[in-house]
Amino acid sequence: MSVPSPLGEGAGEAPSCLNCGRSLDPALAYCGHCGQKGDTHRLEVADIGHAAVHFFSHADHSALALLRDLALRPGRVAREYVSGRRRKHFSPFTFVLVVVGVASLVMAASGSVNFQGMAPPNPVSAFLQRNLNLVILIQLPLLALFQWALFRREQLHFAEHLAVASYASGFRAIFFTALVIPVWMLSGWSYRVIVFGYLVLWHVYFGIACAQFYEGNRYWAWFKGVLAAAATQVVTTAAIGFAIGLYFRLRLAP
Repeated sequence: MSVPSPLGEGAGEAPSCLNCGRSLDPALAYCGHCGQKGDTHRLEVADIGHAAVHFFSHADHSALALLRDLALRPGRVAREYVSGRRRKHFSPFTFVLVVVGVASLVMAASGSVNFQGMAPPNPVSAFLQRNLNLVILIQLPLLALFQWALFRREQLHFAEHLAVASYASGFRAIFFTALVIPVWMLSGWSYRVIVFGYLVLWHVYFGIACAQFYEGNRYWAWFKGVLAAAATQVVTTAAIGFAIGLYFRLRLAP
């Protein structure tokens, strides 16, 4: 396979961008049309390592920087993204999809979590125990819908409510996989204690995200954020309970 040279087809020709094909200004490090670096060369193993280090450690645009910001100021991150500062932050929708996907793979590789006391053995409970992080993804539109209803005076689009829900829910999936599951497996605490503590922290955290994201009284925004998370949890729990009840009713039907 032949790989085009960044210097053009022949000696003496003006260099061109390998991404868009436009002529490069030798005085600029990046293409003035698409923004790609002008000195792009053939891919080497060292480039992959550099990209990985950059992804996790770059001060302005890295996974670690995003996790730090989401731990301390999730609502402000979402507000900056919605306001147009999108080059600085990862897309909230890509972030939550990737995080939930990776978290689900980690849980699948480590074995399903046996939350005793969830319900009598049934396919619904078995699916949830293997795919608990998928519930977070399924809750996203419902959470954003409650935000839209409670914060209608903000006159924001549904997708803008969904942005703060996605950032917060992505961090929630990381917290659940990296902390809640290990605590459950190592502490021997009961299912109810683990889930109660986890849900309390999630509701408080999402309230903080809303207090930072929405304008107006911060305490009132925090309360409505907690209310949106609680309403989402209630509807989700009711739907799961209905699915389990329906399974047993169909199973026991003559």
